[in-house]
Amino acid sequence: MRQIFQIPAGRLVVDRAVPTDGAEVLSLYERVLAEERWFIASPEELSMDAETQGAQIGWLNRREHCCFMTGRVQRALVGAVRITGG
Repeated sequence: MRQIFQIPAGRLVVDRAVPTDGAEVLSLYERVLAEERWFIASPEELSMDAETQGAQIGWLNRREHCCFMTGRVQRALVGAVRITGG
């Protein structure tokens, strides 16, 4: 499922997340929400810890029509998306 795109910053690698990505994904969410200007939520409202986030990634990736994807540039996490199908 891995896809690689060439962008100005380097190679963007989009791939299915794994449960061990939980802490890094949660950290990304916290940093993005801390920007506040464009969000109606705040980092304090995140109710899960890294272990729970990792478990959710695993659970989604085992379900049919669902997945949790990450995007990385030079191995640094730059994006995450949860896809939930019917």
